[in-house]
Amino acid sequence: MSTDGTCTTRFDDREVEIPSGKSLLAGALEAGVYIPHLCFHRDLPPARSARPAEAVFRAGERIENDGGDEAYAGCGLCVVEVQGMDEPQPACDLSVTPGMVVRTDTPRLESLRREKLARILARHPHACITCAQKEGCSREPCSTNVAVEERCCPLLGRCELEKLACHVGVPADTPRYVPRGLPVEQIEDLFTFTPELCVACLRCIRACCDLKGVNSLGFVHSGGEVVVGRRAADIIEACCRFCGACVEVCPTGALSDRTALVGDRRDLLVPCRSSCPAGMDVPRFLRAVAENRLGEAARICLDRLPLPNVLGRVCFHPCEDRCRRTELGGPLSVCRLRRAVFDTVEPYREPWPGPPSTGKRVAVIGSGPAGLAAAHFLRRLGREVTVFEAARQAGGMLRHGIPEYRLPRRVLEKDLELLVGQGIEIRPGMALGGELSLKGLREEGFDAVLVAAGAGAPKDLAVEGAELKGVLAGVRFLRDVAVGSFPKAELEGRRVVVIGGGDVALDAARTALRHGAAPVTLVCLEAAEAMPAHAAEIEGARMEGVEILTSWGPDRILGTNGNVRGVRLVRCLAVFDESGRFAPRFDSDTRHELRADAVIAAIGQEVERGLREHPGLEFGSNGFLCVTDEGQSTGTVGVFAAGDLALGPSSVVRSVASGRRAAESIDRFLGGSGEVPSILDPERPDQWTGREEGFGARPRVRPVEVAPGERARGFSEIESVLAGANAREEAARCLQCDLRSHISAPVLPPEPWIAFTAEAVDGVPDTAGVFCLLGEDRVATKIQGTPNLRRALVEELAGGGSAPYFMFEEDAMYTKRESELIQQFLARHGRMPEGDGDLDDLF
Repeated sequence: MSTDGTCTTRFDDREVEIPSGKSLLAGALEAGVYIPHLCFHRDLPPARSARPAEAVFRAGERIENDGGDEAYAGCGLCVVEVQGMDEPQPACDLSVTPGMVVRTDTPRLESLRREKLARILARHPHACITCAQKEGCSREPCSTNVAVEERCCPLLGRCELEKLACHVGVPADTPRYVPRGLPVEQIEDLFTFTPELCVACLRCIRACCDLKGVNSLGFVHSGGEVVVGRRAADIIEACCRFCGACVEVCPTGALSDRTALVGDRRDLLVPCRSSCPAGMDVPRFLRAVAENRLGEAARICLDRLPLPNVLGRVCFHPCEDRCRRTELGGPLSVCRLRRAVFDTVEPYREPWPGPPSTGKRVAVIGSGPAGLAAAHFLRRLGREVTVFEAARQAGGMLRHGIPEYRLPRRVLEKDLELLVGQGIEIRPGMALGGELSLKGLREEGFDAVLVAAGAGAPKDLAVEGAELKGVLAGVRFLRDVAVGSFPKAELEGRRVVVIGGGDVALDAARTALRHGAAPVTLVCLEAAEAMPAHAAEIEGARMEGVEILTSWGPDRILGTNGNVRGVRLVRCLAVFDESGRFAPRFDSDTRHELRADAVIAAIGQEVERGLREHPGLEFGSNGFLCVTDEGQSTGTVGVFAAGDLALGPSSVVRSVASGRRAAESIDRFLGGSGEVPSILDPERPDQWTGREEGFGARPRVRPVEVAPGERARGFSEIESVLAGANAREEAARCLQCDLRSHISAPVLPPEPWIAFTAEAVDGVPDTAGVFCLLGEDRVATKIQGTPNLRRALVEELAGGGSAPYFMFEEDAMYTKRESELIQQFLARHGRMPEGDGDLDDLF
């Protein structure tokens, strides 16, 4: 043994250093020496140490153990020959010792492995593995008419067992697979267990018991076979944590996700994180809350969210809509927990480190969520930022468009204090087209300008009677209420009809109730299930007493002596035409009249006319500012746009994401990298979650709410904070789906990568075939068939091809082989290779 704790071991014709204490198999794989294996996984303890349970359950059937306490025998594929030992030995059972001499590739070993593989395939569908036409096959229809039950699973082309079989070789005398008729089991709405595909490698059991500490799965010996199942008939009783670790390590697809994870697996595995427009690390945040590390939880939010207090109230949490726990007691209350953190702790006076100034100045026009977010991220990138706001106070629609029962002003002020403390200057009473101009800002020395002035003008209600006294615009009504200029007596005791089906319409209706209006009726074109407002707002309005009439539109506002007295409605049959354009279609024979003393129109918003006419800004036919790319740059050099002005009316969190994108683009324009530095250290989460009785049945924890009859009496918040033990209990419901992405990928048989150099290309034959160019990650960037491999590769090199690796196959039918390889790539990655975009139309 060397002084550094490693042992020199010879594998075939190669010497490697392996840490002492490692198994021979683990050490070899780490050193890049491939030994075939199936039951081994580098994150799991040895398979041969596993002991059977008394009984397991599979699809409700109880299966008793009839083989005593005999340990699991292992797959037997990792056998090697060791100098000094007469018989081949399983490499997973051998500990490394100094001076070991090991053979991995003798004819005797190859024969033994094929024998073991034949036994495994005898109880697993394998017709596709041995099929000469498997390359690029979609499995259906089968060109050789093999019965569906005998075909491989949809993992064909991506299956670990398939790749192992291709490497080891399937013996010609392998018996044909006889389907056993075992029922497929659906595990809630998340996973599928197909026993016909199980090869009893016990990886799932070791992941569940040893890696996660859940102990939900087990195995028994039954009739001479190893049978895998749950330790209880009911999955909740078995204490499953639904974490997916068992699925992640399954080599055959016997355990699989019900939704195929083809594409960016990091995003697909953690939909809450990938669906957050701001990109917050939701699982990491929930872990911190569950463990009562609230300061760290706040910091996780602050890494991506410059308005954490605001977004704890008014975020419409698309992350929750995608939560994988939805069918298990409801999604995680991410938004409420964010509020809990920032209502409970004062995390930092200086939460964001201030980088040295770059000397570049940026003007941000508008202090709504997009403008404030952009200003925040620009400061973190070292830019000097001044925010100009047309109103007397900062906040934009956060202050003037969202009622206080949803967003108290003190909450907004807390976030504004954080931003001002960052060194952001805010100048109120400065409007573009009034006190400001793009030209003037450039003359004042600003190096770039971001226009984020919102879309706060109401769309006109184009019906007869819209000019009558008592017809109000929804956004102006909310603004007047917010600044205290709307007298409460104006609606008290009066009948109000609100026209519109979006969130502004719901806010207007609920605000009218709080001003004493009665009754309040909301009318919208859409059917109930198609209303654009968020479900929680619709439910809240109904609970407070707002009557909602769906599939009706205003035909005329009725008046007497210039005042509103009612609304005539007409039945709406469809809101959009077949192409998806807004084109309402009505049944003119079905009408209805409502009495009303006031009508509030909330049918949409647009950009203020003064902004639309400002020189240097180009607006599209949709009425919003034209931007040329993802970075939201306009047609004027150095002028960018963000938020509703460019996107159209959106949610607060999407506006924050828009502000970040614009800030990154501005930073690149000013010579920076556009990469906002994180304030977090890399996380190394522990895979251990432990067993918890009744985990899967735990319902969503709900906060105390003000009774519906009390809500409309004022503008106090409806919900209390979800704090303390309640917050920890709710956060601990998280399935921690992201931990799957930290499980090591299996070590697959080696593929023939070749360094892409002139010397290597000289050895390629002048024959027809297909070549693949590969990136550093060994993922193909280009797949191309050619009548002359060497000539084509020489041309790639001469053209500046920067791929570090390549591989090739000789094949006279190179066009067919090219299509097969591209189909395989599509199946594995869900996209075309980067260099083959011109082939998209073929597939």
